[in-house]
Amino acid sequence: MLNIRHAACAALASVLLAMPAVHAGDATPPPIPDDLQPAVLAAEETGRRLQRLDRAAWIATDVMQADRSARRLRRSVRGWITEATGTGTRVSFHDGSQPARPVYIVDVDQTGRSSVVDVAEGAAFDAGAQAMIRARNAALSQAFLQCSRTYNSVVFPKDEEIHVYLMPGTKQHHVYPAGGHHLFVFDAEGSALRSNRKFTNGCIDLGGGGERMAALMVTHLLDPQPTEIHVFISLNAPIPLMVATSSPRSADKPMGWVVEQGRIGVLFHPDDPD
Repeated sequence: MLNIRHAACAALASVLLAMPAVHAGDATPPPIPDDLQPAVLAAEETGRRLQRLDRAAWIATDVMQADRSARRLRRSVRGWITEATGTGTRVSFHDGSQPARPVYIVDVDQTGRSSVVDVAEGAAFDAGAQAMIRARNAALSQAFLQCSRTYNSVVFPKDEEIHVYLMPGTKQHHVYPAGGHHLFVFDAEGSALRSNRKFTNGCIDLGGGGERMAALMVTHLLDPQPTEIHVFISLNAPIPLMVATSSPRSADKPMGWVVEQGRIGVLFHPDDPD
């Protein structure tokens, strides 16, 4: 494991040094292997979804924090859920009652503009929203590797299940947590945990070098290709993310990827004739 990790880091470093020449020559990148294309497309789609919903949540949080009239309501907030609308995302903050009730709602459109939605007295969540809240609460009660004092969550229904992503938060500029992300999959009721996974074995922070950095680099040996978490990071970082995995055909050899603005591409792989 250490040998492949060291080889991957060395290979990525050599590619990083050659990046200006590669861009200048407009070289054609190697193709994504056919057997990995479905996983790559799924990672891109889910990563973009994570970034869109997470961004809406922090915009809505800022709106609520700045709303003086919501000062008393903020004390009762125990969580939030995000739901797609025709124009963007609805962020609903809820209290801790059983069943949970909405206390503050913000609509965020695709451009990031926000508007507060009036919450009628006696307003209630529908069954789908209640299931998402149950799933989020259940995920947060699980034991998992925590790489931050604060955690963000993204919850959405998918294929008759509810997916809950728990993601470490940070307030440091130019620092992007790459460790401590988790996925918990529940049934459609948000009650029964069907599966869960970690995306790293330890805590990893990328960046910290400010504007001097040309790219972020990380090794990832839990999957043969970059995941939705790498896509999520790339959408928040202003520079490319280079990811080294082990080759699906040659497990002892590294394969290099670049993830930039939500798109995954191959940098190099050991079976490439070039």
